Amino acid sequence: MSTARRLLTKDDVLSRLRRAVEAAGSQANFGREHQINPSRVGDTINRNVRPYGRILAALGIEKVTLYREVQAPDDAARTS
Repeated sequence: MSTARRLLTKDDVLSRLRRAVEAAGSQANFGREHQINPSRVGDTINRNVRPYGRILAALGIEKVTLYREVQAPDDAARTS
């Protein structure tokens, strides 16, 4: 069995946050349950700030950084 997890987009994270807030009943309730300022929850939902540590932890998500090759290594060496 693989331990790899699906990569999420920012929209996926915000959808999960909205569902979690709805399940909690309000941003205030969600914030209280997870020791997060409710205004920070709202700012995140409204895309004024990025999801951060406590919000991600409450959702069971971790932030990762990825890099992607845009051209084959041989091609990059020739253009340098």
